[in-house]
Amino acid sequence: MNPKQLLKKLFPPMLATLADGPPPDDRNWWYELKYDGFRAVAAIVDGEVAMLSRNELDLAPRFPRTFEALKKMKAKQLVVDGEIVVLDVKGAPRFQLLQQANGKERMILFDVLWLDGEDLRKRPYEERRKILKKLKPPAGIFIAQTLDMTGEEALAHAAEEGWEGVIAKRRGSIYESRRSKEWLKVKAIHQQEMVIVGWQASTASERDIGSLHLGFFDEKGELRYGGKVGTGFSAKLRGTLRAELAKDEIPKPLVKDAPRVKTAHWVTPRLVAQVSFTEWTSDNRLRHPSFLGLRD
Repeated sequence: MNPKQLLKKLFPPMLATLADGPPPDDRNWWYELKYDGFRAVAAIVDGEVAMLSRNELDLAPRFPRTFEALKKMKAKQLVVDGEIVVLDVKGAPRFQLLQQANGKERMILFDVLWLDGEDLRKRPYEERRKILKKLKPPAGIFIAQTLDMTGEEALAHAAEEGWEGVIAKRRGSIYESRRSKEWLKVKAIHQQEMVIVGWQASTASERDIGSLHLGFFDEKGELRYGGKVGTGFSAKLRGTLRAELAKDEIPKPLVKDAPRVKTAHWVTPRLVAQVSFTEWTSDNRLRHPSFLGLRD
């Protein structure tokens, strides 16, 4: 059996279910940091490697360094599941850095599915982790970090370190080839006050806002553009905000780095929104923002 045949035998990979927060029964769960990268499942058979995305795309041309590193894994037959990432200067993975990896990527392994002829997917999560840790991966391949703490502590740690969030994995769970609630992904949500600097009209009704343009003050006290938010509004609030912001409309934006959007309605900065988000991107934009409400 060649490595591609072996991968086909085990596909599709297991997927986590998005959760609003950590599960309440902490004793029944393990926590891992959530790696913000490119999902990859790899098979090694007698030194030959196949590395596929979760949609079965060949990742070898895109990540040749990882492909070569996997060849050095010491096993006759091995299938591992993980994430290909590029770390920022603080050591946290950033998805946007993958666009120009330039050989800086690394693969983080968080599961092992097959070893020397044995299908490990029915073994409990803890057993698979022990087997994974014994593999002693070569340079460029690492084992995912587990967090020996409660879910709330793990989430706070992820937020403090600038990670996307955590993955909760139920103790004793098997590896299922589907999206499962035995794995939960919980995002580390940040909140911040953002100045409303404009809006986009709703595609459904010109009387409602579709999204808000946001700004923030940098270290020099300059108001800079920070992205836009289009979720978290009630139907009533979309209309109320549209009427309120129309009072402040101006012909040009007063915020630095504003995008050139012909359909944007810019306003004199007056209202402040409370927004939740997962992280700041490298170009000072909010990632996955959601509107929480107006500040007084």
